[in-house]
Amino acid sequence: GSRVVGGSLITRPEILTRAIVTGGTDEQKQRWLPRIAAGELMVGVMVTEPDYGSDVAGVATSATAATNSDGDGGYVINGVKTWATFAGRADVLMLLARTDPDRSKTHRGLSLFVVEKDAVPGHSFALEQPGGGKVEGRAIDTLGYRGMHSYEVSFSDWFVPAANLVGEEGGLGKGFYLQMEGFENGRLQTAARAVGLMQAAFEAGLEYAQQRQVFGKPVFDYQLSRVKLARMAALIAAGRQFSYDV
Repeated sequence: GSRVVGGSLITRPEILTRAIVTGGTDEQKQRWLPRIAAGELMVGVMVTEPDYGSDVAGVATSATAATNSDGDGGYVINGVKTWATFAGRADVLMLLARTDPDRSKTHRGLSLFVVEKDAVPGHSFALEQPGGGKVEGRAIDTLGYRGMHSYEVSFSDWFVPAANLVGEEGGLGKGFYLQMEGFENGRLQTAARAVGLMQAAFEAGLEYAQQRQVFGKPVFDYQLSRVKLARMAALIAAGRQFSYDV
């Protein structure tokens, strides 16, 4: 319940808004921040890739300068992102992509985009643009997070206007830094939600151990059960204290 609300209304919107506040143009701030703050726009975040998790410097999804069928300048996106929570329902996606094809530049060759799309319910979606661009996504089976669907999403020549590059020309190559600006607090919120989930699991396990009868007595009376519960309690205490300290 609360972890889903926290993840949808706090973590992801904050990651994008902090990036826009730090590196966006005045026009971009006026265009997106009020609507995100009002809850009119649901936000998804696309950083992780199938082959690159926390190793953000290895991002391979590309954004190549192009012109669409109407003659508007922008970028076409090609690649696959994964663990993108709310990607289907989201109205806007924060997308980290490689704008400099020189892979030796690692994190310095990345830029951040705001990708606008239709909100789609359910567990899969497929959208097309008049010029032939496609984006398709499917929800990944997850344990526990029933209200927060994380997707694997593929982009094929999906056009994004130049005005959607955070910072526009001045934002080229700054995507990694802007994304980390947003992740700073997002990671803390994720840690806090995880501690709460661990606490709930511990309490459920303790209650079960006290009620479940085996060989005429509760399993809580057996030493191994107590060792497991004590280990859980110690990890929860450490995780909570570490989160507070950070």
